[in-house]
Amino acid sequence: METNKKQNAVNTLLDEYKKAIKELQNVIGNISNAELTSVVDPSTGNQNYRSMQTILAHVVNSGYSYAIYIQNSKNVRLFLIHEH
Repeated sequence: METNKKQNAVNTLLDEYKKAIKELQNVIGNISNAELTSVVDPSTGNQNYRSMQTILAHVVNSGYSYAIYIQNSKNVRLFLIHEH
């Protein structure tokens, strides 16, 4: 019974992640390359926050870092697929 609760919690969380990814795709889908790479915060000292592109790269890299952290702490193998 406890295993089912844990699995349901994991599935619920994964469903929320999928929903968030789809929403992000909808929001950024119509952004041009020029808009994506233009500087949106010239006064920031952190290069991760200068353009939408660097902000999004930071978000994606953080997601991978969390996945690796979970993988290492739970001793499970996650299959992270990179599409080119």
